[in-house]
Amino acid sequence: MFYSGFFGPFIYAYAPNWGKIIFHLQAFLPGDIIMGIIGGILAYYIARAVGQ
Repeated sequence: MFYSGFFGPFIYAYAPNWGKIIFHLQAFLPGDIIMGIIGGILAYYIARAVGQ
């Protein structure tokens, strides 16, 4: 996403496809939120198990 929106236009001199970038943001955001919550819960329990 960052590559096609920022680096790609500078390196290869093309116009970014904003529809593709926005689609990828909207498609991956729900999964990222769920995995972030699960990762936070696991990190909490691991930190308690280690004793910090």
